[in-house]
Amino acid sequence: MPKAKKRLTLSHSKRSATKAGAASDKMVLSLARGERLAGRVGAVLQSSGSAEYGRPFIEPTFEGVVLHDQGEILDANPVLAEMLGYTVEELIGFHVRELFMPESESTVMAKIASGNTGPYEAVAKHRDGSAVYVEIIARAVEYDGREIRMAALHDVTSRKLVEQQFRAANEALRAEQARLQRKNVALSELLERLQRERDEFASEIHANMERLVFPLLRQLLARVDGPDRRILNQLNASLREITAPFIYRLESAYSALSPREVEICSLIKSGLSCKDIASTLNTSVNTILKHRQRIRKKLGISNEQINLATYLKTI
Repeated sequence: MPKAKKRLTLSHSKRSATKAGAASDKMVLSLARGERLAGRVGAVLQSSGSAEYGRPFIEPTFEGVVLHDQGEILDANPVLAEMLGYTVEELIGFHVRELFMPESESTVMAKIASGNTGPYEAVAKHRDGSAVYVEIIARAVEYDGREIRMAALHDVTSRKLVEQQFRAANEALRAEQARLQRKNVALSELLERLQRERDEFASEIHANMERLVFPLLRQLLARVDGPDRRILNQLNASLREITAPFIYRLESAYSALSPREVEICSLIKSGLSCKDIASTLNTSVNTILKHRQRIRKKLGISNEQINLATYLKTI
């Protein structure tokens, strides 16, 4: 602790009129009371030509003010004392670095050494050890032929807490977005795997039908005629629709096709003639021919020299 806590009074009235000037004759900077000291900060900063930082100190109630010489505190105002949890008398004789958190000590001392006027931000230390975020502006003032430093500290703790909460919310949002993205990737991979398994299963069933069932149907078709042949043709086409993904792909790619047109496409793809299809669907050949024209138009091949059955096998 310092040997003595002495209050100082800096009076411009003791200076010569030549040195102080007319404006200085009207201004007395008193260190006897912190309230009066704070009230002079705005005028001092304004006299330095800084309009940007002069106005906030016209109302000193919101600013903590400290005067120090080489870091040793000469005086402070009650606002600063209350901000940091001390009395004004307790602050006198402290070194400035004692008022700041370790992470801000070097910054504050460097600013003092360089004569920086600010503004800059630092983390002050409350008497109870909690952090007080402040914005600091300072300037040099002359006292009794020597230069001392006057600084004003504006408490921005509330703003900093809001900024921290905002950053935390943003980080949480980014983490949630990353989690959802990972989940979407996993879901896409799962759907792709399920689709592959489904296609493999369908291909396996279709291969078994081609190997075991359809040869028997072809033998039966070669031996029957009339209504029985029509029924077998319809059975053959229906089984092919069930065991092959053709219908699904056709409806997905060409949603404009009607259910009857999709059925006719399946029969055409299976190799049936217009006459067989008409017999199978119990309609006329002309009706099937009209359906074929509409189908070609909806498939976009109405003016192309493309065999319809061949085209349908590519779908």
